[in-house]
Amino acid sequence: MRSYWLAMLPLLLAVLTGCEREPVAAGEAEAMRAIRFNARPELSSAVTRAGEDVPDASDYLFTNGNQIGVFATWVSDEHVSTDVFSKIPVTYDDGDWLYSPLKYWRRGGKYHFRAVFPFGVNTQYGTDGTRLVASYSMFADNYDLMVAGYERDMAGDDTSPVPLVFKHACAAVRVVFRKGSEDENRHYLLNSCQMKYLRSMGVLVYDQDDVTLDSWQSAEFRSPSVLAWSAGSESQYIDVPASYTDFKQVNAHGWNQWHFVIPQNLNEDDGNHPALEFSMHVRQYHDDGVTLSYQTDEPVYTTLRLPETYTENDQTKDFCWEPGKTYTYYVQIQAGQASINVKVVDWDAYYVYVDDLIF
Repeated sequence: MRSYWLAMLPLLLAVLTGCEREPVAAGEAEAMRAIRFNARPELSSAVTRAGEDVPDASDYLFTNGNQIGVFATWVSDEHVSTDVFSKIPVTYDDGDWLYSPLKYWRRGGKYHFRAVFPFGVNTQYGTDGTRLVASYSMFADNYDLMVAGYERDMAGDDTSPVPLVFKHACAAVRVVFRKGSEDENRHYLLNSCQMKYLRSMGVLVYDQDDVTLDSWQSAEFRSPSVLAWSAGSESQYIDVPASYTDFKQVNAHGWNQWHFVIPQNLNEDDGNHPALEFSMHVRQYHDDGVTLSYQTDEPVYTTLRLPETYTENDQTKDFCWEPGKTYTYYVQIQAGQASINVKVVDWDAYYVYVDDLIF
């Protein structure tokens, strides 16, 4: 009898074990290993912190139909690399990022991810999960270029969603004007504005944790005209207000409040100094506010060199446009002169939190 019960013991243990947990279906097990990504951004952005000193919040990144491009590379334990994603479009849809067909985590090795927004960014040959290469032209492009990177060692077989932190790869620049005169009958009518001698074409190489000035390789040529605006007709002139705040509300035809620019050093020593050039008509009215007493027949042009150095801790340093920062140039104009100052504000990194998203 004793030998009989001993013989039955393995069978009983198997039955008891089966009662504790039902086996996972093959399809469910596969779904659990699907590569997933986060779904929701951190909604508290730099706009809340810095107010009007930064462009609109990046929650437009999470607008239905918007796409990010994702690259991923898996490196085996034997150091053999395999591309998993090659700029696959991933579309935002009511809180989910969707793509097809699904990819699944491999066991062992290490994953490298790179992501870019917007999807239409001109990524170059050599881009994979470890290194993102993208070209940008200030003549043709004006968008908030954002990138993200992440690595995961699969030694622990972690299949949790992949967290991404999107970083601003460009700097954001704008120019605001005000008139120095409090005379309501004196009007400065802006009819053109441009920047000069800037490096306007470049390539971003994102292969480190952060995006820095050194991440950009810009062409040596510096354009004599970039970020240009001009009024198509007199009706499109911008009547410069007495306050910077009022100018920030300007909605003139073709006028961009913000320009997304290639990060670069502004302290050039070849004689072609980065500058702001603008033109305007000046009109002076009588007290009735209707009858002209004076006006310029031709537009008056003014060129102001952009600040090239700044002082910190009693040390003079080169001024540069850095990734992830915004630069507002404040220009005050009055009879016979103009002045320029710049305010620098940290932009923000927009965090995409892990959630139930099938990527």
